[in-house]
Amino acid sequence: MIDLLDYNKEFDRALVGLQKAGAEIEVKKVCATVDQFTMNLSESPTGMHFSGHGVQNKIENIGMQNAELKGNCLVFETKDGAAHFVSEHDLKTLLERSCSKPLDFVFIASCHSEFTGNIFHNAGVRHVICIK
Repeated sequence: MIDLLDYNKEFDRALVGLQKAGAEIEVKKVCATVDQFTMNLSESPTGMHFSGHGVQNKIENIGMQNAELKGNCLVFETKDGAAHFVSEHDLKTLLERSCSKPLDFVFIASCHSEFTGNIFHNAGVRHVICIK
C-alpha cells in the first residue's frame, strides 16, 4: 500500500511562493502517468516538480510481475489510478527519447525525497532538489 500525497495543497503552496517571488513561469499540473510525463517532456521544459514516491527495487515492494525492472523505481499511475513502476533505466530512456534538451532540474517532494531524487539523478538529471 502506497501512502496518498496531498499534492493539491503542495501545488497551491508552490504557486503562492512563485507569485510572491514575482516569478514569471508557466506551470502545468498533471497526473503522473507515463503518457502525461512523456507529453510534458516533449514540450522541452526547463525543469519539473515531481510529487510522488520512489521505491527500492525489491520483490516485496514492486511484486513479482515487475521483477525484470532495472534499478529502483518511481511510482507513476495508470489511467485507472493503479501503481505503475518506472525503473531508473526506463526513466532514462523516457528522458532521452522525449526531451529535445535535458531537464535543467527536477524538484522532488516526497516522504523519502533523497531516495526519489537519486532515481532521477541516476537516470541522467544533473540537478535534483529534494525536500521532505
